[in-house]
Amino acid sequence: MTFVRPTLREDYPRETTPATVWLVCALAGAFVIQFALEVASPGGGGGLEAAMGLSGRALQDGRWWTPLTFWLLHSTSNLFHLGVVIAGLLILGRELGPRIGAAGVFLVFALGLLGGATWWLAANWGGSGELVGATAGVCALLALAAGTAPERRFDLLLFFLFPVSFRMRHAAWTLLAADGLAFALNDLLGRPLPFAYAASSHLGGMAAGWIAWRFLRARAPAPSDRPVPVPEAAEIG
Repeated sequence: MTFVRPTLREDYPRETTPATVWLVCALAGAFVIQFALEVASPGGGGGLEAAMGLSGRALQDGRWWTPLTFWLLHSTSNLFHLGVVIAGLLILGRELGPRIGAAGVFLVFALGLLGGATWWLAANWGGSGELVGATAGVCALLALAAGTAPERRFDLLLFFLFPVSFRMRHAAWTLLAADGLAFALNDLLGRPLPFAYAASSHLGGMAAGWIAWRFLRARAPAPSDRPVPVPEAAEIG
C-alpha cells in the first residue's frame, strides 16, 4: 500500500492586490500622518506641504524630491477632495485593471502625475503656491478609460442619496470643459477662483492619459481583412 504524504504547497493561483488598493493605502496613510501633524501644529501641518509640495521655488531651493512626493498630500480641511480621488482610483482601476494590468495602471497614473506637475509648473513657476494632490493621476486614468470604453455606463449614488448615471466619455468631456474654463480664467486671465483649483495640473494629467490611449491604440493589432478560409468537406469513399 502506498501512502501519499500531503504537502503544504498551494497549487491554486494567489490573488494579487489591485494596483489601486496600494495607491489608496498610500494616500490614506499619508493623510493620517498629515492630519495628525496638523492637529499637533495647527495651521502649519508640521511643515509637510513646504517640504513635500511642488513649486518652482521648491526646485530652485534644491528640494528635488517634491515631484515624487507632492501627490501624497491633500487638504486636511477638504475631505471631499480626497474622497473624489480615492473613489476615482477605485472605479477607474477596476475598469482598466483587466485591460492593462496592475503595472499599466501604475504607469498611467505616474505619467498623469508627471504631466500634471509639468503643466502646472509651466503655468505657475513664479507663483507662491504649492501643488499637492493626486488628481492629475486620476485624470490620466479617466482619459484612458474614456478612450478605451467611451460608452461604459456607471450608476452611482451621489452622497448616498442622489442617483447619478453617466457614460465615461461624458465624464471626461465635462471635466475637460470645467478645467479648460478654470485654466483660462485663473492661469491665463489672472482672475482668482473662489476655491483652490489646479486646473493646469488636471489638464496635464488628461493629456498624459490621452497620449497613453493613442499609444495603446497604435499598438493594438489591426483586424485582418482577409477572409477566413472555410475547410472543405471531407469525402467519404
